[in-house]
Amino acid sequence: MTSVSQIHNFQKVKASSKYYAPILKSDHRYIIMYGGRSSGKSYTACLKTVLRMRSDKYFKGVVLRKIFADIKDSVFEQIWDIIQQYNWQDEFHYTKSPLQIRHKNNNVLLARGLDKPAKLKSIANPNYIHIEEADEIKFEDFIKSDTSIRHSDPSVVQQMILTFNPESEDGWINDYFFPAKLSYEKSDGSHTYINSRMKNTVILHTTYKHNDFCSEGNIDTINRLKNLGEDSNYYMVYCLGLWGNALKGLVFEDINYADEMPAKEHWKKSGYGLDFGFTNDPTAIVHCVLAHGELYFQEKTYKTGLVNKGEYSICQELNKNGIEKEPIVADSAEPKSIAEISREGFNIKGVKKGKDSVEAGINLMKQYKINIVGASPNLKKELRSYKYQEAKDNTQSELTNKPIDAWNHAIDAARYWCWHNFNKSHLTPRALVF
Repeated sequence: MTSVSQIHNFQKVKASSKYYAPILKSDHRYIIMYGGRSSGKSYTACLKTVLRMRSDKYFKGVVLRKIFADIKDSVFEQIWDIIQQYNWQDEFHYTKSPLQIRHKNNNVLLARGLDKPAKLKSIANPNYIHIEEADEIKFEDFIKSDTSIRHSDPSVVQQMILTFNPESEDGWINDYFFPAKLSYEKSDGSHTYINSRMKNTVILHTTYKHNDFCSEGNIDTINRLKNLGEDSNYYMVYCLGLWGNALKGLVFEDINYADEMPAKEHWKKSGYGLDFGFTNDPTAIVHCVLAHGELYFQEKTYKTGLVNKGEYSICQELNKNGIEKEPIVADSAEPKSIAEISREGFNIKGVKKGKDSVEAGINLMKQYKINIVGASPNLKKELRSYKYQEAKDNTQSELTNKPIDAWNHAIDAARYWCWHNFNKSHLTPRALVF
């Protein structure tokens, strides 16, 4: 078999760090990259995909996620950014319907979601699968995907890449691929390559400290998690990349997913929530709809560095998303920003906060079935991570009723809108449904 290291030209590419260089050259059947946020694992997987598409004599790849709509704004967008980074766009053709990237040598990368399993079966002889957020999928989905990789030519490299944050060690990935945790895991998160219990497998653990190109803003955001306590699940998982148990104490446990908003004639309430950010925290804009007695949220903007008006601004984002006269509810802690955006012609107002309004707003939202619409990748990540604070040791309950104030920008935007629309002294939330 011709190895991947023999067929790739590495003169023009640069790995995120010395730790990732072996991954780019690896022809192992299974490549597992996991760890903390901003560690470079997804970038490395995408770069490897591009290299194989350019060099392999046969490549039919699949990017696989639990929800199909998540792929376009995550993996495919990052792959195209890499192609542009190296000025290779003349070699590739990117289409969004159907969602695929094809190289001029006819090698192709397709997208599939486990919410549409029939479409996965329609792909004949894929030899490469990248599963992003692999901890989201079930073991039977992994087995079906793994056994679909095949090719009659033994020289064709057959490979699967799994990338994820280790939010819970109580899962099939840990049981299937990893040795006993005490044999490799270091409490400071400095461990890198791990010997798998599975043959023909390479496992790499990384954190932001292993990424030579991690921005100062991301580093500051991640390091702030230490303020929550060194035994905090957030700090252990997202900063140190250690196995956690993030499913315990989630604020929103029952979340549903929809491809699109309900028909407009069924909307009882609609508008947008806005949470301000800038350097480290993103500005989040979320479309919010009440229909059929349920809440529907769709992420529209999630970016750092946005000013209020002009180029690369909140007003530009509002215009781009067609939000002109629609009601916008924003964080009232930024009255100057609200005034500037209002003067640009937008229908924006600050939410009226009260005592314990965060907890009250969450409780109000939880009275409804919550649906996340379309891709909304950052909103989904926040919902998977938004936890209640752990109680002190001398209390009977393990958790408080207060959520941790981290990774909640899109959630806060949605909460502002709900609090503004449903917190009426003369009107219960359910009275607005019919």
